[in-house]
Parts: sequence; structure tokens; C-alpha cells
Amino acid sequence: MRETVEKQDVREIPKDTLLQEVDRFFASGYRLVQICAMKAEGKVELDYSFGKDFDMSTLRFVVVPGESVPSVSHIWRGAFLYENEIQDLYGVTIDNLAVN
Repeated sequence: MRETVEKQDVREIPKDTLLQEVDRFFASGYRLVQICAMKAEGKVELDYSFGKDFDMSTLRFVVVPGESVPSVSHIWRGAFLYENEIQDLYGVTIDNLAVN
């Protein structure tokens, strides 16, 4: 039987470091697992989760509706699906979407 190691961590980051962090995950061979948004008390929490083997890491930051966030669809093209929904449902502007 194979033994697996699972690491799961959630790290809060400043919004302006998102692309730098995403580039680091991409260069390390991680895949984009999901982008999740949750609205509470007039703010939107965004979680970007990345996986490699049996490890998962999540980047988290909070914005307000109307605030802009850079798109990660230039790295993971499929991210546009999450990003379009976040724009439409939560009022967060996603800058430089691959497909809008």
C-alpha cells in the first residue's frame, strides 16, 4: 500500500501579490484547482486553490464589490470561467480576462 502525504494550507496575501504568487505556483508545477468567492458583510473573500500531487495550497484575500483584481487566465486559460462568474455574481472587476 502506498503512503501519501497531504499538505493543505491557506495563506492570506495582499491582493497586489496575487500574480506573483500564481506565477510561483505555475513554475513549481501546480495546477489550478478552483477559484472560490464568498460575499459577507459587504466584502468578497476570494480563494485561489492550487494542487500538486496530494498537496493543496490556497491563497486568500478580501476585496469590496467594484474593486478590481487581475485575471490569472493568461496562465490558466480555464480560469476565465471562474472569473466571469465572480464578475457577474459578486461585482468584482477582473482585469484582462482571456475571454469575457
